[in-house]
Order: sequence, then C-alpha cells, then structure tokens
Amino acid sequence: MTSEPEAPEIDAEALEEVAPGAIGDEAALEAVRVLGWSEAGLSARGVSVASSEVAGAMLAGARLPGMRVRDARMSGCDLANACLTDASLTRVELVECRLTGADLSGSSLRDVAFRSCRLNQAALFSAACLRVRFEDCDLREADFDGGDLSGAVFRRCQMGGARMLGATLRGADVRGCAIDGIVMDASCIRGLVIDEAQAGVVARLLGVDVRALGDER
Repeated sequence: MTSEPEAPEIDAEALEEVAPGAIGDEAALEAVRVLGWSEAGLSARGVSVASSEVAGAMLAGARLPGMRVRDARMSGCDLANACLTDASLTRVELVECRLTGADLSGSSLRDVAFRSCRLNQAALFSAACLRVRFEDCDLREADFDGGDLSGAVFRRCQMGGARMLGATLRGADVRGCAIDGIVMDASCIRGLVIDEAQAGVVARLLGVDVRALGDER
C-alpha cells in the first residue's frame, strides 16, 4: 500500500538567514534559511539540519557520512558524488537537486520526496525507504540493491539500468516510468505495481517469451 510522504514541518517566518561557511563534525543547523552555501572539500561527520530551508548549496563531492536531516526543504542543490552514507532523512523535500553519483547507501529515508532531481548512478543500496516518492527524476543506473522500497512511488522517472537486485519491492509503484533495462530479481518482483505498457519488460525479467499471435518463430 502506498501513501504520500508527510510534508516538512517548517515555520518559514521564523527562519534566520545564515551563511554557514566552514562547519565541523556534529555541526547543527536549525530553523535557518541557507542561500548559496558553497564549500569545496567539505568533510564532516554527524551534521544535522532541522526545520530549515536550503537553496542553491554547491556541495558536490562533500563527505557528510551520518548526516541527519529532519523537516527540511532543499532546492537547486548540487550534491553530486557526495558521500552521504548512513544518513537519516525524515520529512524532507528535495526539488531540482543534483545527486548524480551520490552515495546514500545504508541510509534511512522516511517521508522523503524527490521532485525533478538527478540521481543517475546514485548509490542507495541497503537503504530503508518508508513513504518515499520520486517524481520526474533521472534514476538511470541508480543502485537500489538490497534496499527496502516497500510502497515507494515512482512517477515519470527514467529508470533504465537502475539496479534493484535483492530489493524489497512489495507495493512499490513504477507506473508511468521508463523501465527498459532495469535490473531486478524475478524473486523480488512480487507485489510490484506496473502499468500495461510495462508488462512486456517485466515479463522478460521473468524469462517469459512474449510474442504476437501468429508469430511462429
């Protein structure tokens, strides 16, 4: 069963506009509005962001393992090739963000919405996703191997070459997505929600030979 992610709880009028600059381990950003944050070579563990808005952050290649984000909205941010392993995201909305090649393996995502984001070649293997939604996202060659995507919703996403081997997909909904070339185990497809146009792709994953009536090859 799918359900909508809960929206972030942010009091926009109470946010303080800040420019965080250099931050270290266990740094905390709370009830702030961050615009244009740019820090080359950022490396910090256990950073937390709560009840905040972050726009235009340029943090490609940052190393932020164990990052904790709760009740936040991120827009136009560049986190390409960032290390975000074992992160915790709760009630987070990401809009038009670039996460190409980002590593979110082992992370916990709860009530998270990705809208018009680039996650091609991102690593989300062994990630636990609860009420997660991807809309209009580039997920080509993303790695969801071993993750729990139960009930996740994918809409109008490019998913060619995405890997979902050993993933839990019961109730996951990929209707309206381009899934040609997706890599899945036949054993984990049970419960996956697809549309009629995708049936042929899934049949091939199951080893079924689909032919038109009258095709005597």
